[in-house]
Amino acid sequence: MAPTPTRNAALPFRRGGFGCLAEALDYAARGETGVSFFDARGRLTAALPWREARAGAHVFARRLIGAGFAVGDRLLITAETWPGFVTAFFGAQYAGLLPVPVSLPAGLGARDAYIEQLRGQLEASGAVAALSVDSMAGYLATAAEGSSVRLAGPMAAFEALPEKAVDLRPLAAGEHCYLQFSSGSTRFPLGVDIRQDQLMANIDASLSSPKNLT
Repeated sequence: MAPTPTRNAALPFRRGGFGCLAEALDYAARGETGVSFFDARGRLTAALPWREARAGAHVFARRLIGAGFAVGDRLLITAETWPGFVTAFFGAQYAGLLPVPVSLPAGLGARDAYIEQLRGQLEASGAVAALSVDSMAGYLATAAEGSSVRLAGPMAAFEALPEKAVDLRPLAAGEHCYLQFSSGSTRFPLGVDIRQDQLMANIDASLSSPKNLT
């Protein structure tokens, strides 16, 4: 296994100017670059070219749409560094769902506190589906008990949904992008509504600053 290339052979490098995340991924998927995943010791664990990320996101989106999830529904995702997060986050974008990334527990022995945090985030976000890495799936299932969540579990639970021949309905420029919870270091995490135009403007501003042009 090798990391994904950092440069495309022919696709021009585009720093920004996209209207939404789906548009940005559509462009990146035309090249060879992607995202590489490393463990705590710096060992490469996975390499995901953007073209494969886009293809996987399309499949994930069609599963969500085919299962009856509606535009604007919220999908909570545990924000672990793994390819499944990329698939689910962008899959939600293409399905018209609002992804809700949430943090993993801060330390060992915090099971009950983490379940309570998840339960609060599920309720606050109004999530109707929730995805977790395998190791946290049990916590998520417990947190979702008695809630409005229709599907909660690891990636395998979502892969079990049939992929139907439905049209994608990507979140477009000016629409919602994702719901981001605060760290919760001083109080219960609060949800912040991030819109596509806000995120794109922030990316454009950061890339155009003098320190990024040297």
